[in-house]
Amino acid sequence: MPGGHDHSRVYERLAVAGGELAGAVRRAGGEVVGPEAADAAVAVGDSALSSLAGEGLPVLAVDVDGVPSVPSEALEDALAALVDGTVEESERPLLGVEGADTDARGLFDVALFAAEPGRISEFRLDDGGDPLDTVRADGVVVATPAGSHGYARAAGGPTLAPDAGAVAVVPVAAFGSRADRWVAAPEIGVSVQRDEVPVELAVDGRPAGPVPANRRLSVDSAGALRLLRPATDGLEKL
Repeated sequence: MPGGHDHSRVYERLAVAGGELAGAVRRAGGEVVGPEAADAAVAVGDSALSSLAGEGLPVLAVDVDGVPSVPSEALEDALAALVDGTVEESERPLLGVEGADTDARGLFDVALFAAEPGRISEFRLDDGGDPLDTVRADGVVVATPAGSHGYARAAGGPTLAPDAGAVAVVPVAAFGSRADRWVAAPEIGVSVQRDEVPVELAVDGRPAGPVPANRRLSVDSAGALRLLRPATDGLEKL
């Protein structure tokens, strides 16, 4: 969704995550409240932003790579912009997992990985049911454009443009000389083909339980996170 100025909406009741922000919020003329009573939220860092993905609130991100964000030194100006409504809004896609014992949504990535260090497993990958490949690897990560800047990139994956409408599918430490990476539209299916090594699921780096062998997990679009940033040029990191 293209960014647009929103001068008609002010955000005075703010939920906060990832920092001691109560004083800064009050100085800007706002009030710190719980997510259930908030107009918007402020998240400092990747983990804090990810933790708000399921809350349905627009969020001002602080010191986060890969999404519209403000640096911490511009935080007070950014809070003032929230309170007086001089902000613009954009969206970044979220991922959900079907077939797992979790309803968590991820802003950055969904990963399956061998639970025992130094052990590999075998993963079958498909694109909406059409086979992609079977890979032996430490794990597999499916990343949004925001997540393609992080773990997926460290594993050798491509960096995706924010409006790519796609995910990066990247084997982690693949066994053998050939290690394909894919850019694909969700939905991506991943299943574990061997049961010798326990495999765990993680959503944005948070443990989300074991993955039994031969159970297909579907990683698909799950809505979007609304992101706020000051309309004043030069405050945002991205």
